[in-house]
Amino acid sequence: MTKQLYDKWESLLKDVRFDSKIPIDKFNFTQCVSLEQLVSMITMQTWNIKKGFYFKDICLIKQNYKDSWILIHLNCKYYKISTDDFFWKVEENGAWKELKKGQGKNNLLDYLTKLSEITTSKPLKTLFHHYDSAHGWIKVTMSDLFELGVKNRISGCSYMKSNYVYLEEDGDATSYCNALVKNYIPFEIKSVDDGDYSRIRNYPSFDVNRVNILS
Repeated sequence: MTKQLYDKWESLLKDVRFDSKIPIDKFNFTQCVSLEQLVSMITMQTWNIKKGFYFKDICLIKQNYKDSWILIHLNCKYYKISTDDFFWKVEENGAWKELKKGQGKNNLLDYLTKLSEITTSKPLKTLFHHYDSAHGWIKVTMSDLFELGVKNRISGCSYMKSNYVYLEEDGDATSYCNALVKNYIPFEIKSVDDGDYSRIRNYPSFDVNRVNILS
């Protein structure tokens, strides 16, 4: 890894919230000889946080104790992907079904292969993460939920007002962010401190039926 490449990746990771305060170290990055090896490496075991694997200009860095990885491509940070999202599928009734391991790896490999063929990144999307002393929400537009096909995956733990939805920062926001990643849309998240008690809590709970009426 060249110093220029590492410095660029390190700068992109400065605002990422990792589940560890251990500094990022270039010696924790392992170069792979192919995308197949990259997929095999990140799925073969539970890696330490901030462990990185890369092939050419695609890099994945472990973010937390679950299966979330920060994805970097063409000097753009896609924030994070969850390997679970490639190894599980949502059925029509909303239930999650685990795929066979080989199928999950193929799904992830297909995604990264298509990503590697992109020569020009889409415009960077900026999301705002509002938080108070107890929880947080990511502000998105109603139209985004329709365009990305995730409106039926949003729970009543999120809130809505006018043309915006405030996605609960754990499950709902993850579903939305994973959809951005799957559509190869790079994005960044900026924090907004709403104090001890966010006014978002006073907004109506998200109701997909209500959204359908408004649309």
